[in-house]
Amino acid sequence: MPRRIILFLGALAGLARVLYLLFAIPNYIPDKDADQYMQLARAFSNGDGLSIQWPFAYVHPSAFRPPLYPALLGSLFSATGSSVIYAQILNIAIGIGVVLLCALLANQIWGREAGIVAGGIAALSPALIANDATVLAEPLSLLLLLATWWYLIRARPLLAAISLGLLMLTKPSAQLLALFLIAWVVWQFGWRRALRFSAVTLLVILPWIIRNELLIGEPTLNTSNGFNVSARYSEFSENGRDFADAYSDNRFDPYVYLTGDDAAWDKALLKLGTTNFRAHPEIILNVTKRNFLSWFEIDSFRNDLAEKFDGRNMEVRNNTFWLIWPITIIGTVGLVLTLRRRGALLILGSAVLIMATSLFSIVAPRLRSPFDLAMYLGCGAAWAIWRVRKNPSAVASLRDKRRDPLAPSAQSATSPPQSLSPRFWPVIGALLVFIFCSSYLLRERVISDARSGVGKAIDSTAMETKRLQSEYPVTRANALKFNPTTGIAALKNLDRELHLNAPRLRGSEGARASRAALAVRESLVEARVLGAQIAFVAIESDRRGVPFSLAAVRKRYMNTTLASNAGLPSFDALLSGKAIQDASDAIRKARDSLSSSN
Repeated sequence: MPRRIILFLGALAGLARVLYLLFAIPNYIPDKDADQYMQLARAFSNGDGLSIQWPFAYVHPSAFRPPLYPALLGSLFSATGSSVIYAQILNIAIGIGVVLLCALLANQIWGREAGIVAGGIAALSPALIANDATVLAEPLSLLLLLATWWYLIRARPLLAAISLGLLMLTKPSAQLLALFLIAWVVWQFGWRRALRFSAVTLLVILPWIIRNELLIGEPTLNTSNGFNVSARYSEFSENGRDFADAYSDNRFDPYVYLTGDDAAWDKALLKLGTTNFRAHPEIILNVTKRNFLSWFEIDSFRNDLAEKFDGRNMEVRNNTFWLIWPITIIGTVGLVLTLRRRGALLILGSAVLIMATSLFSIVAPRLRSPFDLAMYLGCGAAWAIWRVRKNPSAVASLRDKRRDPLAPSAQSATSPPQSLSPRFWPVIGALLVFIFCSSYLLRERVISDARSGVGKAIDSTAMETKRLQSEYPVTRANALKFNPTTGIAALKNLDRELHLNAPRLRGSEGARASRAALAVRESLVEARVLGAQIAFVAIESDRRGVPFSLAAVRKRYMNTTLASNAGLPSFDALLSGKAIQDASDAIRKARDSLSSSN
């Protein structure tokens, strides 16, 4: 493709995005997902790693968001400061790269005019422009997806594996796509190269998995699967008819308060969703129906709330959302008519898988962007066929796999075959040994720091814990003197240290620290609830000029608080202080396990 066309498409894409930023969202403030990316990036730039307070009450290492985008953003913030405008400029630059790579990919598969059409649509696409002007990971994930396709159709599976690994560190939904691409590599290049492809991909994501095992106690790529499953399949989603937000919906509060770390919260939410799904398997019909209508903007109003949270200009959206219909039709036709081209089959297969994944889980217009991008490429293919429609031989050339310039036979005629270097597996093995040896040394350091953190927190709060215990049991005689404020402040610090460090400990140490963390959390909740009930009734009694009565506290607790929070204990259990006694016993056992290990 001529350089002047590339420069024109890049300038067009940049201009469109800058104009949208200046005039469509001049007062953009990151919210929801974008705000979390900003918090993670700021923590990273400050040397605190990928840490965030959400969804708990303390800052902790998080795996809820994949690491690559916030790490890239945090690296930028280290040099520029953490202003939102720098994040928007970064995304615009990445978005221009997406447009150019889209044009080059279409040019490679279907010719120059196809590249111009696909690149032009991507440059002016309202959906992509909206993504690129906000603080979200979509532009980076699209760039990595295009790079993966690019290297695969150019028979460079090892570079494609690196791109895929980075994509998996950017978007959780890429995990299923990886299985499809591995199957593609087996089909195109054989099982030997597929093993290499898989090994390189694993090598890219392995450090992040080890980090999560060390810091949050779970060898996982992310801890958002439970959130997504519960949002659609839990009992709170109205049998799949609504999106249940496990953070902002107070019906999920027990799962936040009584877990306290990313991995435990993820498991609790995953269990909540899968349990309800097993009891009501028909829920999947409601989910897929609703998601289908949202995906193709048939019920466009369903997407309005998500679009507002993502920082879209709603006037632009309401006037352009219908573009998905002609683009999807034309793009699908173009890809299907040229399906014998290996690039077309790869792109269409990826698009179908991405759509299917979303239809069974969560749908939002920005999550549709990989599918939209595939359709833009398909529009380029459709244009290429339309332009030569009166030339049967040219049409046959576009549709005949024997004339595919990307076919292995065609490539081998113009370039020497890639040799399978005998040094590949020794190098991979050496890297794996290095990673695991490093992780072992880091693990010992992490465990040592965790022991120290838990021990110091227990010792420093011992007096306040005893003081809180002395407030119980609460009776009619001492109810007005109940003052758990100091003890609660101390236990909050202990709660943070236990939940932060328990996943990093192993064996009986980790188990006892986890039990102590849950017990402390329960005692905190109960002390706060009881203190609030007594204070409210005391104020009301003074206002009405009637004597304070513990019976009035009981009545209010039973009729209001317990009625709306079934997970709380009975009023008598609340007065007895059993929770703080259990917490004290669990804390003592946790301290004893640390002492015995030393």
